[in-house]
Amino acid sequence: MSKILIVDDLPTEVQLMQAAIAKLGHSTIVATDGEQALEMARRENPDLVLLDVVLPRMDGFQVCRKIKKDAQISKIPVILVSSKTQASHSHRRNSQTPYQKICTENVDARDMSLTEDQPPTLNA
Repeated sequence: MSKILIVDDLPTEVQLMQAAIAKLGHSTIVATDGEQALEMARRENPDLVLLDVVLPRMDGFQVCRKIKKDAQISKIPVILVSSKTQASHSHRRNSQTPYQKICTENVDARDMSLTEDQPPTLNA
């Protein structure tokens, strides 16, 4: 079982992601802003971070860059989650934000390869 850090300030989105992840047999922890996400990533060392782009206190792009610069947590895969279109994020992607994938609308289990007793991997 993997531990997934969900970072989103909208309770409905958190509940949707938690339900999908629970069906796959994984546990979740939740942060509701960018600063809390960094603290929880360091303290909990999750197997994967699902990170909303629009967050209070620090946006998802900033959080992702800080995760990837922090030696303690830099190996954790990060998937950015947004209700915006992928095209609207092309400028940020070109600015070298080191996330593995961006998912638009709701996260779908097909965006992740999560199986019981295996660490999460990202589908291309």
